[in-house]
Amino acid sequence: MVGTTNSEEKRNGIRVSGKGIPGSGTSGNDNTGISFSESVIAKATEPSGSPGVHSAENPGFESATLLDQLQDIAQNAETATPIMDFITVHIEKADQKTADAMLSELQTFYARNLDDVSYLYYSIEEKLINKMYDYSLQWPVDENAAAAILDDEAREFILQLSMSGYKLGLAQGTFEPLIDYNRQMQFGKWLSETMNQYIEIEWIEAEQPFAKDGGLLISWDELAQRALRAESFLQKYPDASEESRVRELFDMYLNVYLGNAHTPNTLVYDYTTLKLNAEVRESYGETMKEFPDTVTAKLIAGLLETLVSTKDQLMMKDQSNAYLFMPAVKTFYDDLPSKIDDLLPTS
Repeated sequence: MVGTTNSEEKRNGIRVSGKGIPGSGTSGNDNTGISFSESVIAKATEPSGSPGVHSAENPGFESATLLDQLQDIAQNAETATPIMDFITVHIEKADQKTADAMLSELQTFYARNLDDVSYLYYSIEEKLINKMYDYSLQWPVDENAAAAILDDEAREFILQLSMSGYKLGLAQGTFEPLIDYNRQMQFGKWLSETMNQYIEIEWIEAEQPFAKDGGLLISWDELAQRALRAESFLQKYPDASEESRVRELFDMYLNVYLGNAHTPNTLVYDYTTLKLNAEVRESYGETMKEFPDTVTAKLIAGLLETLVSTKDQLMMKDQSNAYLFMPAVKTFYDDLPSKIDDLLPTS
């Protein structure tokens, strides 16, 4: 395992020291040359007669009342089920701004209650866990997979979980509730482009986490695309209420991609030479070529310029054989947060 003298925080098996996936459509493009998927843009650009559009039949005061009602429900709810039920029934009556606010209420509830929900499912009776293991299930398990569960109690458990907008994951032999963003994507036609794109960013990470147990689960190129997708959102919507969460994802993707945060089982450098991995360098080149005006590309260029002075070497060993960043590389990484702040728009 590689150690550094930098202060480190560990998240999802990743040690941290100190715009989408390119598409052929044009409706989601911005000046970065990156676009979101056409399906999401289509959902967010319903014609004027569609549900959720402010009209005489759907007055603003009704939307305000709906949001007040939902906030009351969320304040008193023990699970997300009544919130999800209310949104499912009433979102078609809301204008777009209110529909976004309704989804924000749901997302806030999830963020606020995840620890409680996790504790609940960690304490599932042993007999139920054993029943779940009796079936060859595709994990994570959602309401569609529940049909394969023959035991009534276990199947009902999954269905109740789904009603709250979760699906059941399995990590190292332990159940964990995962937010099912497929449920939120079903509301897409009533939501703004901003909210749709935010949900898609979360959906991609939820469906295929980029890293787990100290290693990447996706390619370097896909990691770059996730950083670019998050960056595109931050460039287009600096005032969005979801900005802080997307910035969190962007920082994580970018730091791993540039080597400032490392997944011990998938390193940006060669473990023998301590120099930049050839596959990573190739990915850097493709990213800079395809998206030269992005923050991501500019920071890649800065790292490569730094590596010229170290002859491509990122790491070194001290007298005790501990692995350290090369001094010039450490300086680059230390300055990275402020460089990102300077390059991204401010709200």
